[in-house]
Amino acid sequence: MAISRKILGHFLLLVSLLVSGALPALAAEAADVQHYPPADINAPYSPVVRMGALLFLAGQVGRAEDGTIPTGTSAQTHVIMKKIKKLVETHGSSMDRVGKCTVFLLDMADWSSFNAVYTQYFKPGRRPARSAVGMNGLATGYRVEVECIAAVK
Repeated sequence: MAISRKILGHFLLLVSLLVSGALPALAAEAADVQHYPPADINAPYSPVVRMGALLFLAGQVGRAEDGTIPTGTSAQTHVIMKKIKKLVETHGSSMDRVGKCTVFLLDMADWSSFNAVYTQYFKPGRRPARSAVGMNGLATGYRVEVECIAAVK
């Protein structure tokens, strides 16, 4: 029986949380869940959910504040990382406390240009754990998407 990579990834995350002792702490604080809804309350997701001492950020894409989508992976990555920085700081964390990122690239050939920008937002030796996958499609015009989990101070 084949197991999808997504299911395997979730299983490995749960195992790592159990081994680290974080899962019982999360369960104990499960009542302390805050959803920070988007401007459109009917949107199908929350941009940020705080569960206990963890922030879960929805995938961020490279749409600039003025609504434009910059051309190219590097430009979109800068927009994304600035959004992530603003979100974690707004919700009581920092880039130093980002523990895990998942990266979705439209084209894995953009890996080095993505990394050249991404690494600028984290101190050497303080970079989060990370997974990356190539996609056969992202929302129109986007070349990259990044989601993160961060600890609250």
